[in-house]
Amino acid sequence: MRTTTRSTGLRKRGLFVLFLLIVLFTLVPVSPYAPATAQPSSAGARSAALTGSPAASTGDPWSESNPAGWSDVSTQALVVHAAQLYGMEELRTGSVQFVAQFGRPSAALGIRTFGYEDYRETTFTAGLAGGIRAGTHRPFHFGLRVRYHQISIRNYGSASAFALSTGLIFPVLAGVNLGLSAENVAVLDSPISDDLPRRIQGGLAFVGSDILHVYADVVKDVRSSLVARISVEARPVRMIALRSGFSMVPPRFAGGVGLSLAHLNLDIAVDRHLVLGWSPSCSAELRW
Repeated sequence: MRTTTRSTGLRKRGLFVLFLLIVLFTLVPVSPYAPATAQPSSAGARSAALTGSPAASTGDPWSESNPAGWSDVSTQALVVHAAQLYGMEELRTGSVQFVAQFGRPSAALGIRTFGYEDYRETTFTAGLAGGIRAGTHRPFHFGLRVRYHQISIRNYGSASAFALSTGLIFPVLAGVNLGLSAENVAVLDSPISDDLPRRIQGGLAFVGSDILHVYADVVKDVRSSLVARISVEARPVRMIALRSGFSMVPPRFAGGVGLSLAHLNLDIAVDRHLVLGWSPSCSAELRW
């Protein structure tokens, strides 16, 4: 018994040390001469701490990069998120999302706002996700998301557009999931259609341990070059989650902490822009 307990303790400490080494690795390339980064994620502090929502992550009520992730939300969840990008009041963003499971499929509804009185972006989200399990095989997740985008500019009026995104997540090996998604793969024609991002994302999630998850993603927008990023999420104890992420093009670093208290989860994150400064964000999640 002592041998088993000791080996388990050593394994936990070893994984935690691995997490710290990865964090240090992500800090090394970040120098004062690195170019500026992209806008931080506006869909939850967990996503912001990982420099973006991983394509192969399941169970996140936001599931920003891949709507298939909703299918693994086994309870009802209400989440709120707030951030102030680069410390500027004009770049505040806030989001509210609700996810519920009805039998096998999960449904999501959400609203997001960004900007201030002269410029405002408002987004309404509706989505559906499910999973298929064949015999003893691990589940195959799929999801669809419809969004209504509206942009309002003072003295110039407003415009809106509907867009469809889709994605899937499936196991490739024991403890390794592959996620593929296409954001705004179909957009109804409108004055702002060309301004919406159109990108595909692929990623791997190494989830063989409950203590440490590692995510590796590549993202390609039709108007920009390929972006690669790696992120880690560690739980040294059940109540605490430590997160860190690094985006390689352009160099970008983020990190955060999550605290789980019964049905309540609290997350904070910071995203570092080497020219414009820090972007703090926080989220609260209630599950029942």
